Amino acid sequence: MHKLKIGILGAGAAAATIHAPGIQANPQAELAAIASRTPAHAAQLAAQFSIPQVYASYPELLRDLQIEAVVICTPPHQHRALAEMAVENSKHVLIEKPIAARLADVAALKKIAQEGTLVVDVVRNQRFQDLYRRVKERLQSGIIGEPNFIFITSTTSGPEHWNPAGTWLRDAALAGGGALIDLGVHKVDLAAWILERAPTRISPAVLDRRPVEDIGWIHLQLGVVMASILASWKGPDEGSQVLVFGSAGSLRAFGSSGEVEIRLADKVLREQVSIPWSAQDLSAEKMIADFVERCLAGQRFSEKELELWDTGTRVVLKAYQKATAVDRSSRTEDVNGREA
Repeated sequence: MHKLKIGILGAGAAAATIHAPGIQANPQAELAAIASRTPAHAAQLAAQFSIPQVYASYPELLRDLQIEAVVICTPPHQHRALAEMAVENSKHVLIEKPIAARLADVAALKKIAQEGTLVVDVVRNQRFQDLYRRVKERLQSGIIGEPNFIFITSTTSGPEHWNPAGTWLRDAALAGGGALIDLGVHKVDLAAWILERAPTRISPAVLDRRPVEDIGWIHLQLGVVMASILASWKGPDEGSQVLVFGSAGSLRAFGSSGEVEIRLADKVLREQVSIPWSAQDLSAEKMIADFVERCLAGQRFSEKELELWDTGTRVVLKAYQKATAVDRSSRTEDVNGREA
């Protein structure tokens, strides 16, 4: 059986905790190479995951004719150039979220995914988590009627705790923003995927900048459904929650416990699935398996899939853009219209 030979660009937290183990666990894939501008990090991961080839630069790996696909785990401002170089070298590409730090780069990468013959995919591991799959299944069953509002939170203790080497996360030029683009892109993607609707309206982001935000909040409209996304680097740890109100009840999913609670007029239902990011969570393996199968089959994205191809990054960057355009020097008014 032919195994897809995959290389990883970057040797940070995402490579170590999601991609290397996910590739290694896949019987149809071989983790064949890794490249990093920090040789010690690459060597450490190579030893941990028995990766045979280590490169000191990304172009060296991309020129390796044996490598058929790459996963890009570098800071977002590098993603477009590396993806374009990978495609030029006839390699399939899986790009970490956020896919880029600029809207123009998001558009360019999507165009490659639309028009090229190679698979150019973006990380959507949370779509493969049991908790959010159960949320989507229950909403599609109609148990709470027609959804009309969805509220999603994503909170952690901040990048210094879970990725201390990733100092670029505090640099807007490299990362694109702060908590909202780091955490919120996944939740925007989830909202669109769960409801199977692309956002039609986006509010300016509400930001706690210092110089990038520790807390960010945006509002969306997905068809007739309103959505709010809150992202925080100020905790609580792993405080992810999805709350959906429908015409016949409500549904709440808890990221910390893997519980789904459905409240109807006459009863409360509770269901348990695996907890996201726990040892039982196989979302990384499932996401990698989906990517590998697409590459081996040469499977193009459908028009429906492309509509939500990277909703998360595009929406957050547009919300940042709108926030920047707001005149912060204008006077404020109280609820009665009087100047505050």
